[in-house]
Amino acid sequence: MMGWGSFCSRVGGYGSSHMWGLGSGGGLLGVLGSLLGLLLLLGLLALFAAAVIWLISRTRTTAAGDGPSISVSPLDLARRRLAMGEITLDEYHRIRDELRS
Repeated sequence: MMGWGSFCSRVGGYGSSHMWGLGSGGGLLGVLGSLLGLLLLLGLLALFAAAVIWLISRTRTTAAGDGPSISVSPLDLARRRLAMGEITLDEYHRIRDELRS
């Protein structure tokens, strides 16, 4: 008596080991399919990791912004920029004179 599995394998159905070229080592399509599957998996893992990193950075920024804010006067900001070399002494004097008026 012949069972359903042996019947399908004989007629090339679902139980066939040669269906889709997988019975003889896979062939070129089997290798390409494996590589594409691996690339898809790696892409999904990278997307997941990027989402986690984005959420963590967003949470840290939000948490830091909730605390008391430190106000810096425009003149103090100009002094810092002068000290860091972002502006010249003439630019600092012009900013200082404009802020005082």
